[in-house]
Amino acid sequence: MIEIRALHCGLRGVTVAGYFDSNHLAEAADLVMKREAAGIYLTLNPVRTSLLARAANRFVERPNSTTTDSDIDRRTWLFIDFDPRRPSGISATEEEKHHALQRAEECRQIFADTGWVEPLVCDSGNGVHLNYPIDLPNDSASRVLLNAC
Repeated sequence: MIEIRALHCGLRGVTVAGYFDSNHLAEAADLVMKREAAGIYLTLNPVRTSLLARAANRFVERPNSTTTDSDIDRRTWLFIDFDPRRPSGISATEEEKHHALQRAEECRQIFADTGWVEPLVCDSGNGVHLNYPIDLPNDSASRVLLNAC
């Protein structure tokens, strides 16, 4: 189960969020596209199933609560983000984006040289991120380990 959050939707510019189980992901994609959001976020790691009670397979406007670190059930992805340093709200130049891609490739190669599997490589608009499959509990020892990466 994941949380999907859509920012600054439609003419009113409201944020919506909802929790979707694996049987409703296609429906969630359709719903979020109709919202005309300025940005869309989702949890890469699965959230606790109890959160489904907040908004079960639907979106709510201006949610009172959204996912926090303690709501993550397990760590199934290591997310490494490569973005240029720039003021908030300013898009990356082509040169900055190219540099982010080069840095991501350097990191990917270091991980490959130590036996890691190939990551999912994703364009984030202003940069790139690498997503490595992992399987760790959501606890302090895992947090320390992943921060060291």
